[in-house]
Amino acid sequence: MFELDLPSNTKLVQAQVQGTGFGRLEISYQYYQKLSGMEASFALNVQLLNSTTREIQNLQVCVGSRTNRTEGLTLVEVFHPKGFSGVSVEDLSPKKSIWKSLQRPGGTSTVVYYQSLARAMDCFVVTAELFRAGFAKSNGGQARQMDVVAYDYYNRDRVAWVSYKGYGRQDSEDDYEYLEAV
Repeated sequence: MFELDLPSNTKLVQAQVQGTGFGRLEISYQYYQKLSGMEASFALNVQLLNSTTREIQNLQVCVGSRTNRTEGLTLVEVFHPKGFSGVSVEDLSPKKSIWKSLQRPGGTSTVVYYQSLARAMDCFVVTAELFRAGFAKSNGGQARQMDVVAYDYYNRDRVAWVSYKGYGRQDSEDDYEYLEAV
């Protein structure tokens, strides 16, 4: 196994693998942004809907600017509980304000993009489903925080962060319980 820590200013990584047989390449990353003590730049409200079951999670997220209007790109990233994978986003705002949405590789989080965000709250529902296939093989017992983060793409000092409660997986396929993010 080869492990390499890269400097924080790394923008591009290239890997070249040669030979025959089977291999696996895994890239892990983390970033640090001090959120404690920061004033929230966005109004952010998260609610687990009553339609949520142990196998389907429906989360309503509402976001609005704390200033009159935020021009530029605002992202809202919803991190899913362990064992769940994001499948859809439904825009609940009358003006259909969401520019686009995407699922991160592996379905671990859903990202919703707004090109402009007003003070009035815009809401959407993100649905995540329990992912059964291959669960016992995936990442052993790593817990994943269940958070929603809103941030300005061009100014990372403008941020808001909320934890939410939901169903999450433990270490085996049949072992799940209601969890709260820490």
